[in-house]
Amino acid sequence: MDDRRAEARRAMEDATGRVIERASAHAHDLAERARDLTRETRRQIQRVRETSLPSWTGDVRTYLREHPLQAIVAMIAVGYVLGKLARRA
Repeated sequence: MDDRRAEARRAMEDATGRVIERASAHAHDLAERARDLTRETRRQIQRVRETSLPSWTGDVRTYLREHPLQAIVAMIAVGYVLGKLARRA
């Protein structure tokens, strides 16, 4: 009986070790991805700070001309969200 318990305990410890090892690897991957996203966000914020307002309006007009369907869908989505928020207020 003790042999079976010891074997079960070893099997459980092995399985627990594998789970911890995988969780650690996933946590490392997530931390790496978070660092990458932080760097990219900082770059984007810096780019936005350096861009003038007339340049922004030109970029928006160009986007609207090149992607009219996506722009319409985005406007509908924003309107929907604003409508929901207005109802709660």
